[in-house]
Amino acid sequence: MKTAALWLVASAALAAGPAPQLVDISYDAKSPQKRQAVQFRANDVLLIEVANGPRAVVQFTELAARGGSYRWRFRRPGAGPVQTGTGTVAEKYEDIPDGPGRGHMLPLPGHDTIVRAGDIRAAWSWADWKVSYLYFHPKRAVVTVLPPEAFDREL
Repeated sequence: MKTAALWLVASAALAAGPAPQLVDISYDAKSPQKRQAVQFRANDVLLIEVANGPRAVVQFTELAARGGSYRWRFRRPGAGPVQTGTGTVAEKYEDIPDGPGRGHMLPLPGHDTIVRAGDIRAAWSWADWKVSYLYFHPKRAVVTVLPPEAFDREL
């Protein structure tokens, strides 16, 4: 009985095809220092285009103290269906003093600065109440800032 159940699970997994490949556009192991940042404001649209891969649009609908809320649309290469979703990011740190005028920060529970849009992952950081940054590596993707009305048009 267990063998039949395992065979059914394995068959279903094979029939579904390979699992989608997650793409971290913020990092390239061969040249991590070449990472770039794009500055954006609340309601700007970020068009993310992975070379020969998926595309996504991300729109931060709210920027707050060290956090934000966003919505996204995602499409794999070809004419596949558009996936949609929402997410949040937050910078939560504890400042640990190392001496006069020096210190380091440790992430606290709830710290999550990864933007997730379908199979695409990107690092985010808060600048102030009006501006944030999305990080990308130019070998991995192109990120373009578009006006708010582009959210429903692009892809």
